[in-house]
Amino acid sequence: MLTVPQIVLDGATLTPRAVDVVARHGQPVELAPEARERNEAARRAIASILERGEGLYGATTGVGALRDWLIDADVDPARVPAATGAPSSPARR
Repeated sequence: MLTVPQIVLDGATLTPRAVDVVARHGQPVELAPEARERNEAARRAIASILERGEGLYGATTGVGALRDWLIDADVDPARVPAATGAPSSPARR
């Protein structure tokens, strides 16, 4: 097994070499405390937006070419149009 320094995901220092040893050789990774805090803050912000019933790109809509399509929160994500090509409804603007 390759020997590399511990890989800590901090949002700033990930290298292509580190990605390689994780993907190809199963090197464990650790999430830095400050990155965990940023992720938690983002989760809270997203939850707040959704609780207010506001639209949120990629959460209540499709992405890319499907950004104008609403996604029903009660539908299995594997069944949205982006995954299956199934009909849905365009977003209301």
